[in-house]
Amino acid sequence: MPLTPQAAIPPLVHAVLNEIHRLCHPIYLSGEFLHRCLSNQPLPDELEILTPNSLVELRPKLIQAGLIAANHGMNDHLQHRLLIPIRNQTAPKAIEMTHFTGHVIDDLNVRDITINAMAWCWPNGPLIDPFLGLQDLAQKRIRLVHGLATLEQDPLNALRFFRFMLQLPGEPDAEDWQAIENGSLSHVAKDRLRAEMDQVLTLPLQDSRSQRYLLRLFKTPSGSHILPELANMQNIPHGNDDARTAWDHVMEMTLAIAPPEEGEEVTLLDLRWAALLHEVGRGLPAMMAVDNPAMIRHASHQLVQTILTRLHFSRRRQRRIRLLLQYMDLSLALSDRALRRMIDRRIPVEGVFRLIKAKASSCRQVPANDLKRIQDEYQRVMQRCRVIRTQMEQLHVKDLALSGGEVADMVRLPPGPWIRQVQSYLVEWVGTDMRRNKRDTLQLCVREWIVQHAILSSQK
Repeated sequence: MPLTPQAAIPPLVHAVLNEIHRLCHPIYLSGEFLHRCLSNQPLPDELEILTPNSLVELRPKLIQAGLIAANHGMNDHLQHRLLIPIRNQTAPKAIEMTHFTGHVIDDLNVRDITINAMAWCWPNGPLIDPFLGLQDLAQKRIRLVHGLATLEQDPLNALRFFRFMLQLPGEPDAEDWQAIENGSLSHVAKDRLRAEMDQVLTLPLQDSRSQRYLLRLFKTPSGSHILPELANMQNIPHGNDDARTAWDHVMEMTLAIAPPEEGEEVTLLDLRWAALLHEVGRGLPAMMAVDNPAMIRHASHQLVQTILTRLHFSRRRQRRIRLLLQYMDLSLALSDRALRRMIDRRIPVEGVFRLIKAKASSCRQVPANDLKRIQDEYQRVMQRCRVIRTQMEQLHVKDLALSGGEVADMVRLPPGPWIRQVQSYLVEWVGTDMRRNKRDTLQLCVREWIVQHAILSSQK
């Protein structure tokens, strides 16, 4: 393990750090970026540096040096945090500067885990490591900075600890693990809770180790405070399998979702939230003492909305997750007409089908032949979605803001093959920028085309 992070830092980032150091010293590398440098791991998108200097006073210097734009603002915490973009195609893509008061150790003292509680004085050191984070990094050990006191300082550190367990190759300290499993998140603000869970659910979660830990998270008291409605499903059987609960099915479905392809409307994060919420109404029939499907379905939608509001999801994300849940009972064998209608209504059909497939394939009672049929149907419908989207997005002559007759009247030439040539050119030209599809703009383009094709002049 290297004793200096400099070798792991790209030259461009190295130069930016040197310039910041010239304008404002001392500065310290810290957090995830530092421990990834020290362990030769891929670098994160954000580089964290600490400084005791005033960020308000530093801002004009950064503008003058060309590191940030003149209109670059700071949020409500301007005096404590400043983001500097890095014009770089690879990680890191930004530097987050944080102001601290007193000594740098005072900042490290309130961190969550020991490997995050190190600081490197740029450029030549030393490494400040009051809690033996470098040793824990070498031993692949995940340990709270102050044990139980770290959780008492901020209970959300328990969920951060879980996230690091999923991200890092190490194993948790036994005492810390026990304290976290028995901890509580009931007093954590719901928006902070959801933001941290977003980071957990964004992780790949593809290997058996991370999946095992995620399942353990939702079985702890901490996990039950995140989604108490989900925790209650541990007592509800799933189908005819008495050994399997609705909770088991939901968790297996959440982990079975295939990541979206580039260009799809819904992220893996929101697909996983939809999976976690898709059966929260399973216990409602007994509670409501009714067997009216419409009433139960309405109550389930209301419960989902209550949860989304409670966890402070944005309105846009709330709408997206509700749309996914609304169409999860569809068949994978929809007609092209139905698919076109859904796509035209901006329903994230690919995300819906990913959820339907994950739901069907996570049922243990499904025979192997049926699983193959589900997979084949899923592949076919996804391919049809791609074809239909391409057809719907493709510009046609009839979509132009200038008709063929209007082109002929404007040019004052007799009809002929040249009109199709002009229209084909316009379709291709507008297709590169739909904002060009305006009558006046197209008329100018037609005139330029006519001038370039002098052969048409002889037809006048």
